[in-house]
Amino acid sequence: MAGLTGTSVKNTYKDLLTIAGPIANQGIESSVKQIFDGEGVGSPVWLSTNLLQVGTDSSSATLSVYGNMTVTSNLQSDSFISASYYSFKTPSGPVAGFSYNSSTGRIRAEIDFETKASVVFLGTSQNLTVNASTGAFQKDDGTKGNITLEDTSVKLQKGSTDLLEVKEDGTIKFQNINSYPSSSSAGDIVLKDGNLEIYQ
Repeated sequence: MAGLTGTSVKNTYKDLLTIAGPIANQGIESSVKQIFDGEGVGSPVWLSTNLLQVGTDSSSATLSVYGNMTVTSNLQSDSFISASYYSFKTPSGPVAGFSYNSSTGRIRAEIDFETKASVVFLGTSQNLTVNASTGAFQKDDGTKGNITLEDTSVKLQKGSTDLLEVKEDGTIKFQNINSYPSSSSAGDIVLKDGNLEIYQ
């Protein structure tokens, strides 16, 4: 980083930043002030004691960016970011991202979403989880219901109990029980002691 040691003001004043306004020597205040260089050329940045504005001074947000923003690392937030539309820029150009529908109160994803982990849909009393590593779609921890996509079959489970398995070779495997269910109705199918039975 270049320093100003050994230089004179007349040779370096253009490189100095200032927030000087109509009244001299006020410094940073509660209202935003535009940042200029020493020659009076304005920047797209405004600064106050508690705000950093980028692009304009007409916002009350802590940080407002008007125009395109490029993030080369991680973008994180501990609170809700209010905006009506987000887009992403790829090497081939910008693509659609997320939009907010004020009439439904929902955020819509305009492009495909990929993750190497899990996606959890939060419910009032229970959650639904799609797990990419296990190929499972489950209710809470899976003890209340679980659909697992195997390499050669699809399983319907409750916890570790296989209720039904449909295999790619055309076979269907039912849960084998040792006693009849306490409640049943006509058309119900059970596999009891290895025998497939239909209630009438």
